Parts: sequence; structure tokens; C-alpha cells
Amino acid sequence: MRLQGEAEQARLQISGAGTLEAFDLQASAVEAILGGAATAQVFADHTLKARISGAGLVKYRGEPEVVESSISGAGNIRAD
Repeated sequence: MRLQGEAEQARLQISGAGTLEAFDLQASAVEAILGGAATAQVFADHTLKARISGAGLVKYRGEPEVVESSISGAGNIRAD
């Protein structure tokens, strides 16, 4: 799935082996919730919260001042 536009807040949830392409959705606050081997590509200006269970990956762009993560399993979060 591909998302684009602008938002104050974005709460994105994906599970399984899917990919969420949201680099073109510029949001001030992003919450990404991943399960399984899902991948999420997000753009956060201020706050990024990532909750990953499994082998999920959150790649982010922007320069969020606050990055919070909760990872159980082999998941990862990293700047793109």
C-alpha cells in the first residue's frame, strides 16, 4: 500500500509480510505498529513511535525530535 499527503498524526498498522510505503505522507506525529515480517516506510517531522513484534522493519525519513521504540523479536527501526 502506498500513502501520500500531509497529516498532523498518522497511526499505521500492518502485519504479515506486507509493505507500507508512506515516505510521501508527511506527518508531525507517526505511530507505526508492525507484526510479523512487515515493513513500514514513514516520514515523521516531530515524533515517531514504533511498536514491532517479530521481524518487522520501520524505515523513517524526516528529523523527528522524539523516537520511541518497543521491539520484541528481531525487529529494527532505522533512518533511511
